[in-house]
Amino acid sequence: MPGYIFDQTWERETDLDDWPCDPVDAGPLFGRVWGATLEVMRTGAYDGGWSWRAAAGLRAAGLTEVAGEARAPIGDGAFTEMMHLSVLRFREPVVAGGVPAADVDSCLAMLADPGSCVTAAPLVSVWGRRPPPDRDAQRRARSAPANHS
Repeated sequence: MPGYIFDQTWERETDLDDWPCDPVDAGPLFGRVWGATLEVMRTGAYDGGWSWRAAAGLRAAGLTEVAGEARAPIGDGAFTEMMHLSVLRFREPVVAGGVPAADVDSCLAMLADPGSCVTAAPLVSVWGRRPPPDRDAQRRARSAPANHS
């Protein structure tokens, strides 16, 4: 019997025939609780979209050869633990926002299960190169007469 795992949007299911851990099979519940947790985090300084704008920031800073990659670890226990701790940390405001406490607690139990498997949010890496110095401009600056007024 295939399992199911939920992707980064926490909404779509993907069939799994062979997986490194037991997939989370609580899609709508998980999506509701994690979505509410992200909303609470956004009221603070959390900006989940920053990484997708990072490459543009590097180009705006003058870097060249900007490139990057996004990877979504599957079955990463550290990421699952981070999600558990996030839901636990923001449990009260999530419940105050309308998610039933029983749903939050069910999600916490699922995330605490060492066999649970979630697809991590994409880890985005970007990089670029400083452009080579303008050698002609450097020579002109060195050879220009000094202005000692």
